Amino acid sequence: MESELFAIDALRAFVLVNVVYLLSILFFRKHKQLISVIHILILLIMVQYFIFVQRDYIFDEYPTIAYPMIAVVLLSYYVFFRDLNSFIKTKKFEKDASSKEIK
Repeated sequence: MESELFAIDALRAFVLVNVVYLLSILFFRKHKQLISVIHILILLIMVQYFIFVQRDYIFDEYPTIAYPMIAVVLLSYYVFFRDLNSFIKTKKFEKDASSKEIK
């Protein structure tokens, strides 16, 4: 029962994060890439917290699902760092382009 309540609360938090993400994308279109990177980071933290808190239950009841779930989390970290790197390169390019226009 306790794990079911935790799962329901986790789903509510997931829905809230995604609604805030959608509204942020709609209202702050200029910062779309930054919002996307922050959204992925928040989702990673949520999934990692869920796995950490429920690890005994997950590994005891669903061992065949637990290890692929960890692999997906690691793959998600790759996606996050790739998006973060892309965002940083884009900002550097914009900064270099604006400094060349000033000269």
